[in-house]
Amino acid sequence: MANPAPTVLAELGSQVDTTYTFVGTTDHPVSCLNYGAATATAAQGTPLSGPQLELAQQAVGQARMLINPTMGILGVATGKSSDHAGEAAVIFYVDASMNVSVPQTVSGVRTEVIPTTAQAVAAGTAPQSAVRSGAPAPLASAVFNQAVAAKEQVAQSLMQQNPAYFGVGVGQSLDNPQEASLVIYVDRRQVPAALPPIVNGLRARYVIMDRFHVTRSYLQGPVRSTGHCMAHPVTHQANDMDVPLLRRHLSLQP
Repeated sequence: MANPAPTVLAELGSQVDTTYTFVGTTDHPVSCLNYGAATATAAQGTPLSGPQLELAQQAVGQARMLINPTMGILGVATGKSSDHAGEAAVIFYVDASMNVSVPQTVSGVRTEVIPTTAQAVAAGTAPQSAVRSGAPAPLASAVFNQAVAAKEQVAQSLMQQNPAYFGVGVGQSLDNPQEASLVIYVDRRQVPAALPPIVNGLRARYVIMDRFHVTRSYLQGPVRSTGHCMAHPVTHQANDMDVPLLRRHLSLQP
């Protein structure tokens, strides 16, 4: 059920003796809060702490035992997670011509899957992250639908158990674009000390940001804010890997 927007605006206006109208012209870039830390590019530019580097070195030692070219795993290396900026990852170089299964974590450290060739691995020219130019291939429908079902099972309990979580959606993993991920929105003012890399069998991506103010009532008097948004020049071409690829089924905290 839905109400026409003009009807809603007219009703609101009658309650507070104010006329509400639509504003804006054509689409244009705006500058508000910066959520760029959730992008793959920003994550790869975030330096790792000493403890994270140590975890990566320990995990890559375990990962070397999984190298098997006949099964499509060509090599491993230490790297950075794109699903969670500031976390280490174990890079798995896999044969781009094969459908290769890679564990989501090794010794508790996230894995990043990069399709390439044996020649590139041997020559040391293979990429250092899964970030590639252009959009990744879309998730298979079956993969996406399974992720939606998994999200529905845990979204409400996640937000009830951890007050820092205020939204859970389904997106595409940046560490392995062939897999779906839970995209969990976390209040930047109370980020938990530990954010699990796997939730209900899915890779977890975290977007650290301010809460959505969608339930606040403004009928109790004027509310003044020093914050504002303004247009600014576009500084780079948007990349589909730079945004959480949410499709639908975003659950928000009441």
